[in-house]
Amino acid sequence: MAIALSELMVLSPDCDPLHMSADDTWTLMQLYLSQEVCNRLRFDMGQSFESAKLTPALAVQRELEMRQFVRNEVGVQLSELRTTTPNPSQQQLEGLLQDALRLTFQVYEGLV
Repeated sequence: MAIALSELMVLSPDCDPLHMSADDTWTLMQLYLSQEVCNRLRFDMGQSFESAKLTPALAVQRELEMRQFVRNEVGVQLSELRTTTPNPSQQQLEGLLQDALRLTFQVYEGLV
């Protein structure tokens, strides 16, 4: 959560963490969920990134690409969820996280 909050403060320096607007709260959720997906990706794919198959520079490039893809995908899914559900449940957010993870694996399969 600390990383997501730090990123929010960089993206929106006028944000007051004690009095966040609804938009700031949704952005914080996007940043947090994106970070969680990336953590799971690193855990699941760590050995692939460290293998001799990829150069260190290419491994870093792929990870950065995946991180940006995840952030965008989570943002799209959260925007859709926000229009239908102003207060999503834990199960809905977990489903969103799993969908983003699955889609990222599908898109980057064979590239890592």
